[in-house]
Order: sequence, then structure tokens, then C-alpha cells
Amino acid sequence: MNPDIRKYLDDMLFSISVIENHIEDIPSLQEYEMDQKSIDSVERRLAIIGEALYKADGMDPLLNISDKKKIIGKTHFSTRL
Repeated sequence: MNPDIRKYLDDMLFSISVIENHIEDIPSLQEYEMDQKSIDSVERRLAIIGEALYKADGMDPLLNISDKKKIIGKTHFSTRL
């Protein structure tokens, strides 16, 4: 595997881990929705995931990641606002 693609995939895995850490102590969706810091942090990490997947997909469009077009489309759009 291309080392650059591997770096993007590692960035995605790291961001997933960070999201899990941000929300692990939040007991409910309602409490999450009232915590703007957590929302901002999670949304930022989702944008990082989308951008990394966008770049990796550009290097290898045959990457076998389910729903990658949906992930890229939603997060890539939100980073351009």
C-alpha cells in the first residue's frame, strides 16, 4: 500500500479513537446535544476523516471502504462552508 494512503487511513483511525474518547462519558444524546464543545470536537474530527478519505480516494479510487462517497460528500461539503 502507498505510504501516503496508509497515513490517511491512520489519520482516520486516530480521529475515530478521538471521537470515542470525546463521547465516552456522555450518557445520552440529549446531553451530547447540550455540549457545544463536544459537538465542535466531534464535527472537526468527522471533517478530518472526510478530508483524509477524499485524499486517499484520489490516490486510489479502488479503495474498498463502504459508503466512501457518502462520507466524502457530507464531510467534504461541511469543510468548505
